[in-house]
Amino acid sequence: MTAILGAVGAMQTSQNPVAMACVFGLIALGVIGVCLDEIETPAPAFESVLAGGSLSLERVDPAEQQFAGALAVIAKLIQAHLEANSEYSDSLESANRDLSSIVRPDQVRSVVALLIDENSKMRAKLNDLSEGLEASRSQVAALRSNLAEANEISMRDPLTMLGNRRFFDINLTKEIAEAHADNADLCLALGDIDEFKKINDRFGHQVGDKVLKMFGELLSKNVEGRDTAARYGGEEFAIIFPCTALPDATHIVDQIRRQLAAKQWMLSATGQRIGEVTASFGVAQLRRNEGAQTLLRRADAKLYEAKVAGRNRVEIDNAA
Repeated sequence: MTAILGAVGAMQTSQNPVAMACVFGLIALGVIGVCLDEIETPAPAFESVLAGGSLSLERVDPAEQQFAGALAVIAKLIQAHLEANSEYSDSLESANRDLSSIVRPDQVRSVVALLIDENSKMRAKLNDLSEGLEASRSQVAALRSNLAEANEISMRDPLTMLGNRRFFDINLTKEIAEAHADNADLCLALGDIDEFKKINDRFGHQVGDKVLKMFGELLSKNVEGRDTAARYGGEEFAIIFPCTALPDATHIVDQIRRQLAAKQWMLSATGQRIGEVTASFGVAQLRRNEGAQTLLRRADAKLYEAKVAGRNRVEIDNAA
């Protein structure tokens, strides 16, 4: 802006229309350059918001609606800037047309004064745009964090804090795809607490929930690395063992079974013994080109065999 005003001062001392036109051209280029510099500042922040955020309008979710609203505000800010920039371009174009008929220095000064005024307005609008984008960027960042937290909560079973069925389905599909791509081993174990209904019927659902929670803790203590445990549904649980051969997965599962059976269960309020709590398991190893549903059916079939064979045991699918 200082350079532009200096050019205006130099022009005031000149009476050559051609020279004045050249100076005016330099002023116009300087004005446009100032605007471009201002426009470049907020653009990366806007691009990062659009690239980093994910939006789905298919689900009616308050957090996602807020996220969509924040993006809409950003879109309106950008649209307002584009409209202001269009008006400013029209002013430049009009001034450029007027130059052909201007011969007196006072007329040129009037045009330049108009351009300086328009430039000041444009800078003010760009400053408002930058502040608005920064505020929206902060809001979107907070909303993205809330969405991530909400998504994490939606993938957890609130009682056991293990992954829920949705988490299990997504993770099993992903791990199977990676196992096939890397030609790696993968095993799946399904476990079910034996005669869990009797525990609920005799001692109540609060005691049943306590058993489920402690069984979930037992699973968590025995899985490591990429292994993941999930509550498959009711009293049934699942463990995914990536990069693990059948003997190793079976060893871990049987270790869990023995630890559970060795526990002494009693009611903390009365000291009444609950009795032995056991679980049955079925384990299967992923076959070449096998999908999630087929692997699940084989593991579930072995779990059923363990139940029929007397419970508190691990049955293995040894079929190649």
